Amino acid sequence: MDVTTHVGHTQPVAKHPARPTDDSPPINWKGIEVPSVREITLYCVLKAKFADDKPFRVRYAQHPELQEAVRAANLLLPNEERVSAEKIVKYLQRSTSKTPGVGLGKYRGKLRWIHFRTVYDGILDTHSGLLKKALQGSIGEEERKSLLLRISDCVRVWDSTPSPPSSGPCNISLDSDGIEKALPTGQKWRVTKENGTNIIWYYGPKGGHAERSIQIKPDMTYTTHFHGLDLPLPSCNLPITLTTTDHLTSLLAAVEQVTVCKGLSYNKYAPLLETRRDGSTFKSKDGTVNAYAEESWVPQRCIRTTGCTIQVTDTAICNTCQQFDGILRKDLSRHNSRTPESRSSTAYIHLTREELVDRMRTMSASKCLLQRQNKQLQELNKKIVTTKHNGEYAALFKNLYHGLDKIQSQADNPHCKWNDCSQTFQTIEELQNHIYFKHTKIMETSCQLFPAYQCQWSDCDSKPFKSKAAFHTHARKHTGFSGDILFKHLLEDQAKALTVPVHQMRWHPCVLRWCLHHHARSAAGYEEMRRSRILRLPSGRTLLRYRNFNHPESGWNGGTLHEMRSVFEKFVNAGKGRADRAHIGGLYFDEVKIKEGLIWDHRTDELIGFTDFPEDSCAVLQSSIATHICQFHFRSLFSSFYYPCAYFLTRSVKAEHVDSMFWKGVSTLYKYGFKVLVACCDGAATNRLFMQMNSDAGEDIPFRTLNPYTGEPIFFVSDPTHLIKKFRNNLSSSGTSASSTRLLTYKGEEMVWAQIRAVFVRDSRRPLRTTPLRHEHVHLTAFSKMRSKLAFDVFTNHVIMEMTASEPKATAAVREFLAKVRDLIAIFTSHDRVLSNDCDNMQIFSSAYEWFSEWKKDCMTRNNNNKTQANKEFISSQLFSDLSITYHGLRGLVECVHETNKNTMVKRYIQIYRINQDFVEQYFGMQRSGGGSTTNMTAYGYGYKANSLAQSRVLSHNLGTAAVNMPLPQ
Repeated sequence: MDVTTHVGHTQPVAKHPARPTDDSPPINWKGIEVPSVREITLYCVLKAKFADDKPFRVRYAQHPELQEAVRAANLLLPNEERVSAEKIVKYLQRSTSKTPGVGLGKYRGKLRWIHFRTVYDGILDTHSGLLKKALQGSIGEEERKSLLLRISDCVRVWDSTPSPPSSGPCNISLDSDGIEKALPTGQKWRVTKENGTNIIWYYGPKGGHAERSIQIKPDMTYTTHFHGLDLPLPSCNLPITLTTTDHLTSLLAAVEQVTVCKGLSYNKYAPLLETRRDGSTFKSKDGTVNAYAEESWVPQRCIRTTGCTIQVTDTAICNTCQQFDGILRKDLSRHNSRTPESRSSTAYIHLTREELVDRMRTMSASKCLLQRQNKQLQELNKKIVTTKHNGEYAALFKNLYHGLDKIQSQADNPHCKWNDCSQTFQTIEELQNHIYFKHTKIMETSCQLFPAYQCQWSDCDSKPFKSKAAFHTHARKHTGFSGDILFKHLLEDQAKALTVPVHQMRWHPCVLRWCLHHHARSAAGYEEMRRSRILRLPSGRTLLRYRNFNHPESGWNGGTLHEMRSVFEKFVNAGKGRADRAHIGGLYFDEVKIKEGLIWDHRTDELIGFTDFPEDSCAVLQSSIATHICQFHFRSLFSSFYYPCAYFLTRSVKAEHVDSMFWKGVSTLYKYGFKVLVACCDGAATNRLFMQMNSDAGEDIPFRTLNPYTGEPIFFVSDPTHLIKKFRNNLSSSGTSASSTRLLTYKGEEMVWAQIRAVFVRDSRRPLRTTPLRHEHVHLTAFSKMRSKLAFDVFTNHVIMEMTASEPKATAAVREFLAKVRDLIAIFTSHDRVLSNDCDNMQIFSSAYEWFSEWKKDCMTRNNNNKTQANKEFISSQLFSDLSITYHGLRGLVECVHETNKNTMVKRYIQIYRINQDFVEQYFGMQRSGGGSTTNMTAYGYGYKANSLAQSRVLSHNLGTAAVNMPLPQ
């Protein structure tokens, strides 16, 4: 089938590099070589020992983990096929080489082992226990034979399979009949065959002309076409070769869901096309085609630019067509404004007297206009000449002109000038990411030990850089900075503010966003900068009109959630999160105390300060005034997105109130496209009762409930940071004095706070401190007990090592207690990717939880099941309940994500450091700092400060080049 390619679009050319060779002759299978039994065994052992793709970054044979993997591989392989560490390192290093014929090689742009990754993972999942035994050197002969037999069976299956084994044998016939059977019923999809290629046409639900098609070649590879152009699918995870009917069904769904740019209206701009010579294209002065009219056979004929992306995401037309639409609107306006008389070329001798008078009046008015413009130009020229003779001003304006011209050129045309690369991008951020993730990566892979970062920008003769950070700083000189365009607009407004009266000043939207961002961070700092007159900036009253984009209202406010959805879409479009998972997250809620009282809001004529729950209202007015605010945040589990979505005015909140607020939020967020999978709160008695009310029947520990809107579970987690502070507080209350409320005892050995205090005393006498303990760590007050860092410092390795060196026997029990809590801190703050409950972090968590459970049983046994005495020797029941909820909630969450990964090609993972309330506490801190001279918040001020913080959160995602196109809130 012949496909016409318009200007600006090229079709990709497939490259097939030569296949590498191995010591044992591999099976050749349609251009890709099947790994041998030795290679599969080696890869599985390395994968079981290392995490992710770490084996391909091993650079030396003396690596201890690599030595252990080599011993395990040689234990499994026969004597004649054993390998050495040096040979493995050489083989793995060549696997990333682009040179054909060496190492693992590539097939269709990927390393060869990636095409067999599904089968590798199957071997790893089913035989992980045998591989671990091999790594430990305890595998038996029968187990070794069964593992090698499994690997040999895979090779035999691959030998008899005519196509790459991604998920199963190919069951799609190569003729038209086989594909027609796999197509869904209806008239949306039809298939034809031309020259051995099956072409599937998409006619849509209403029929009409097919503007989309899929070409499936005899080797089952495919290409997608939109409006006759060969374009790949955006962010498609399908394989290159169709092997199952599921792949074909997924491909059809992906093609159907693509949104096509509608282009510009043909009927609207038809008068402009009539003025063109060929009547179908718009050309620039140099003859370059900028836009063209589609053929007449297209049902909705339109005008499309040559740079049109065809595929769009969140808009009806692409950015290129939108920009060209503005140009055509101006041309059409000028075209329509021309009267027949002005376009007439009739000679004066043929005009009547009345026509001559009208022509004279028109020319006289034009003459007056030109005289006025000439006078203005003469005055401007006089100013320029005066400035030119002043050397100081001349140098200033010359430097400003060249600098601003460079900024504008970089912002208007961000394209890569790297050697052998000429890609063009929409924004400076995209160009910078292109250099960081493509060209920098190539330089790192080309050098094995010490990568040298050499700038290959055209006309750049800089020396190689030793560090990546220094190279990135240098690269920004070529690409420009994302904030440069803001600097240009700021200078323009500064020049305007010097001559224009204040009440007539109109600020650029980009400058207003920058001012809103800093005013939200610190209103006092912004006012100080404004009053210093170093910069001319808009007043706080001017910013107020833009800051309060939504009237502050407690509860689940539709305006706030709509703004949250808008911010989320910008966040995803900027490439900071995947659209298929960034919307999955958790609800984090906590209470903060406010000043009790009522304030009249002159904007709404309402009294602000009453509680949001009618059942709290009594006959006495004082009992219906709110004393606390319950703040709800949504935070994504798989990206850095979070947003303060709602707040409630409360007074002595109850569990049923929390239940009402929570489930109302779950349903409302679901309507706006957000899915709640986690609920995180502190260990207050009200929150524990709320978890018990919603827990599944028959479960002793309330760690999950069912989400009725998605059919998936919601897992409860007690805030990890509060857990650590409670551990410290339990230990601080342990002692033998009359003021101590408990005496922690582990296997007959006492654990008291005096042991921590003794560490501080000994360490304070040393000239150089060895522990982080200071006076505020051991002499606790009501304020210091709330500081998380003071609690975390108690459970450090330095404290444990000091106890081991000074009092090894007397502190054995407390050292073990500190070590277990230290492990919990390491887990709660870990950035490691958790894919299943078998990973190291979850195993350590299980070990720590079992230690506390055994300690509780030991206390009950030694005290003859006397709960009163046993509770004094053990941590508080509330703390152990919170620990149990967190342990089972996190394990359930990880297991839920692991089950989801079985049905997806792109694996999801959990990072436990995202699941805590630290950002909620920081939000409360910013609320207090916005109160000016007082930190005692009010219900009235909290709502308007919430708008400012939400606006600051919006701007933090959009400052820079992207901020220029972001609409201001109305």
